[in-house]
Amino acid sequence: MMYNDFTMESLINPNVIIPDIGMSTVLTDSNDSFVHSHNYYEIFYMTSGKIIHCLNSVENELNTGSLILLRPNDVHYFIRKKEHLNAVHRDILVDTSLMQQLCQIIPSAWQIINEDHAALHITLPPTHISAFEKKFNKFSATTAYPLKKSIAIEILSGLLTDFLTAFYEGGGENRLKGCSKALQEILELFNQTDAYKTKVSERIAMLGYSQAYICRLFKKEMGQTLTEYVNGLKMQRAAFCLENTKMTVVEICDEIGIASTSYFNRIFQKAYAVTPTENRVQHARFE
Repeated sequence: MMYNDFTMESLINPNVIIPDIGMSTVLTDSNDSFVHSHNYYEIFYMTSGKIIHCLNSVENELNTGSLILLRPNDVHYFIRKKEHLNAVHRDILVDTSLMQQLCQIIPSAWQIINEDHAALHITLPPTHISAFEKKFNKFSATTAYPLKKSIAIEILSGLLTDFLTAFYEGGGENRLKGCSKALQEILELFNQTDAYKTKVSERIAMLGYSQAYICRLFKKEMGQTLTEYVNGLKMQRAAFCLENTKMTVVEICDEIGIASTSYFNRIFQKAYAVTPTENRVQHARFE
């Protein structure tokens, strides 16, 4: 598709960014296939699944962990084929003035971000995605303006640091540096959109490695157990359902493969420092 063939819908709406904060965020799993542009910056990363993203007439398949930085007037849209229907991405909308302020404290950031690169694309490690999701939940739950602004700056600084680090190291389109082939296979399998619905042992049986070897390798390279990582994926999906659907806690537990609601409540509160009910109420008020 050529650029001139686009029927572009320009999304210039100042209300999408929280006034006096300079940032807004939402998890998206649909309604993203229309061609559009913005008058602000947008950063998004894939929290699960894969999808086709078209940026300025160039199509690329994105996978879990893919992070894209969009500049004002970049034209983009998503293509959701049958295998992409469960893809979810975290959208972060950033006011231009806030982006400029952040770039003033990061050497060369403004120049690199605004140069004419084909795509500002890196791959975030799974541990970084998990950490960012916790911070976004804290951002949504916070009512006090000074703290909310501080959390927004902390999040954006972290995302820009990750982006610029990968950019300088030439890792823009590459998989995780220092990540073994075996770990890449494990992550690819467990990051599939339905992975959180099945038991860890059932997934491990698909890999051709012993369970003891996989667990040791995962702990060594990721700094957490495989069960902890999968529970993180389950909690990300649960947070999305709480914030974007009317599913009950029982229905969400069934969705993510957890039989006990009390166990779900316990690990959700450990992950996000709020109960599932509190998460839903806070998101409804501030997102």
